[in-house]
Amino acid sequence: MVVINDDPTAMKKKATLVFLILSPLCIHAQSGDTEMSLPDSLVDRLRMNRNTDEARAEALDAVIQFYVEEERVLEAQPYINELSALAEELQDHYWKASSLLYRSKCAFKNFDFSESTSLINEALRIGETLRDTRRTRKLMTRIYLAKSGYCLYYDYLPECLDYIEKGKRLAEANGFDELRESIRNNYGVLLLRMNRPDEAITVFKSMLTSKDRLKSLLNIACCFQVTEQYDSAFCYFDSLIFELSVRPLYDYELLIKAHMERVWCYLLIGEYEEAFSFLSQSYEIINAYGETEFFTLYYYLLAGCYFGVGEFEEALSLADTAILLSREIGQISWERDFVMLKSHILNNLGDHEGEAVCLRYFNELTDSLDHRKNRERILEQQYQATAREQALEYEKQRMISHQQLLFTVALCSTLVAVVVLLSMVFLYRRKKKAEKIALDLDLRNREMASKTMNQMQVNKVLGEVIEKLTYLKNHPNSGAVNLSMVIRDLRSMIDNGSKKDFDYYFVQVHPDFYSRLQADYPSLTHNELRLCAFIKANLSTKEIAAVTNIAVDSVKTARKRLRRSLGLSGKDITLQELLSQY
Repeated sequence: MVVINDDPTAMKKKATLVFLILSPLCIHAQSGDTEMSLPDSLVDRLRMNRNTDEARAEALDAVIQFYVEEERVLEAQPYINELSALAEELQDHYWKASSLLYRSKCAFKNFDFSESTSLINEALRIGETLRDTRRTRKLMTRIYLAKSGYCLYYDYLPECLDYIEKGKRLAEANGFDELRESIRNNYGVLLLRMNRPDEAITVFKSMLTSKDRLKSLLNIACCFQVTEQYDSAFCYFDSLIFELSVRPLYDYELLIKAHMERVWCYLLIGEYEEAFSFLSQSYEIINAYGETEFFTLYYYLLAGCYFGVGEFEEALSLADTAILLSREIGQISWERDFVMLKSHILNNLGDHEGEAVCLRYFNELTDSLDHRKNRERILEQQYQATAREQALEYEKQRMISHQQLLFTVALCSTLVAVVVLLSMVFLYRRKKKAEKIALDLDLRNREMASKTMNQMQVNKVLGEVIEKLTYLKNHPNSGAVNLSMVIRDLRSMIDNGSKKDFDYYFVQVHPDFYSRLQADYPSLTHNELRLCAFIKANLSTKEIAAVTNIAVDSVKTARKRLRRSLGLSGKDITLQELLSQY
């Protein structure tokens, strides 16, 4: 809160930022003492989903979100507790992270900052381990938004910017428009905290068309207050108050803030009568709808007004009241600033002993605040260190899992390849065996058919021979001519049988021999092709003569003619060497 001292610029900046910080953190004073009624749709949803299951968790989450959006998160405490217990029962990390986020908001609202920090860090840790889905990304955006607000409160500006950037990327990539506007609001506050008010004004003006228009009007007015452009600040305060007054649903919290900020502007420029007037209006609203936080600020500002007009006794009484109230709600930073105001009042009253006591107490509170901030800083650093360690461990486990996966895939692939190879070998062997069996069967069938045909031919010739011999027996005078015919028939039967058997078996062993040889030497005669087959089968000249039933010299002559037909001259290559290529 504000310290009234000899540096009005410092007073002005400090006061404005107090009110700004309330908005991004979602810890607004709740509008009224009566509980807000749930819409019928949410009541029906809770009634229809009474079981301990995912549907019940979603119904509770919808109710809690309703209270959060209405900035009355403390009223959602029973539902938050139920969601937390349900998450433990279901062992669901998503709902556990969600409940931790809501509990963190409640702790911050109750000024339990250490608990709030611990809870939000745990929510962030669990959220980062969840499976990547749209629902998880939305939860992470809300967590980053809350973390940025907490960092603003503790003056962790670099960390705040980091969380804002993370939340912004998620919101823009997934179309979370409402969350994106809230993140922009926190970014504007961050710019103001970094002494860049002009940039902050630009950000807040860009939000005037969003659903957060009224908050943006208040923030713009506060920015102009920081830059001492009071006329512009009053213009935006007036616009905000007018728009609030014509709305059917009054946002009393925002109206109280606008009144108090305007009072502070009047104090800064020394217009105490206007300050008293607006404080009087503020009291009526605070008394009807406000909470202890706003009463505390009211008494502090009223003390500042009396101090400004020189009524120090009244100012001292009001300052003591503000100090007691700030102590009651646990706002150490406010109490410290109120004690400083009291020391100034005592100085003007000439009570230097009381002033010294106040200053000592001020130093104690400052040390306490520094200690708390240091503790929170240590907690944040410990969380960051733990997060880094967990990230490294996660990456290490991911690499191990990836290597195991690669090994498993390689092993499975090898096994599959071996199985496929063995299957192919088995199928190939079975196919070859089947082909061999089929070939042998076909060969036997052909052989049987050939022998059957030969036997039939032999039987036919033998029958004819028997008829001729019978004729000779009955007609002995027909003599030599008929006998010569019988001998010729017998020789023909022997010659044809040998040649046919050779042709059949040669073709089985060398099926492409004749076709390939004729392709290269198309002029070869039938007898020359058969002689080539005899030579290919490594039959000698005598064996060829015996098979063909001709003289050895005739075979030699035929071989010479074959060499000429094949274009062989000299002794460079033999017939066997040439025919071995076919």
